[in-house]
Amino acid sequence: MHWDRFDICRAYYWFLANYHHGQGSPEYIRLCRLSWKYRPSSIDSSTRLEREDSNAGMIYRNLVARLHRQKNNKYNNIQFFLAF
Repeated sequence: MHWDRFDICRAYYWFLANYHHGQGSPEYIRLCRLSWKYRPSSIDSSTRLEREDSNAGMIYRNLVARLHRQKNNKYNNIQFFLAF
């Protein structure tokens, strides 16, 4: 599948919006930076994205699954997960 920048930004936006740890967290800072590139429409939501069979939906589901798998790992830290 071909993933463009919009798909990646959309998936990460909703992932960070759902899984940040408060306004002082690194995830929230990343979400704020990302909101300069992506602003969801009023009909867009993470629950809609979870059900979509789109590239952005696939990226979002993989991020969530990876985070849940990581909860059993010794690196139970979203900062480690998001480091790239």
